Amino acid sequence: MNVEGYVKALFGVHAIHAPVKLVVQEANEGLYVAVLVTDTDLSFGSEKTHQLILGDVVVRPHIVVETNAFRGHGLTSLATTSMDGWRRYSKVLMNPGGRKL
Repeated sequence: MNVEGYVKALFGVHAIHAPVKLVVQEANEGLYVAVLVTDTDLSFGSEKTHQLILGDVVVRPHIVVETNAFRGHGLTSLATTSMDGWRRYSKVLMNPGGRKL
């Protein structure tokens, strides 16, 4: 069984495995906003511009970095920040796989 088969067996027939860049920002005390950037189609066949997906997300981090350098940038700006920007201004918080940013 391939990865997609395992994902569907564990999480249901509509589950999708998508490698992502997930940008998280605290919006208010105890409330977090995240922008997910991926090249995996998560539209579920929709042809509309936006989809609201209510569901669960299982996060399996490969590397986590932190910074305050982008404070005041909008979420779209954060999501499209180059990896060079993240490398330059961030500190590694967690790197369980020993990967490079």
